Amino acid sequence: MGMAVEIPRDREHGVTLRNGASLRVRAIRPDDEPRLMELCRRLSPQTVYQRFFSVRWLLPEEAHVFANVDYHRQKAVVAEVDDGHEPELVGVARYGFSDEGTADIGLVVADAWQGLGLGSILLDEILRTAGTPP
Repeated sequence: MGMAVEIPRDREHGVTLRNGASLRVRAIRPDDEPRLMELCRRLSPQTVYQRFFSVRWLLPEEAHVFANVDYHRQKAVVAEVDDGHEPELVGVARYGFSDEGTADIGLVVADAWQGLGLGSILLDEILRTAGTPP
């Protein structure tokens, strides 16, 4: 059994987009796995291609890996709408260090939320949390 991962909670905060909508930005959690799958099902083929460089669905095993980060060599943040029902993910940013010491950054924003500044907010947030390679 692996070591328990402590999910950072000190970075959770609200943000306001250009259209006045309020979202919460926070560290990704293992229970976000189904919400990641749902987010990817809502993306247009163009947005999927821009994120994954192919038009395809997110596989369950990929969602599992993406939702379970170690917060040492990899980190991820999500933006969610919480309107009193089940929170809905509308954006994700992540980074991870390779064994060669380079970093890989991935970012996606749901189509309905694009053009409102959320991508920039998520990029700023993941860059702030990135730190240096272990």
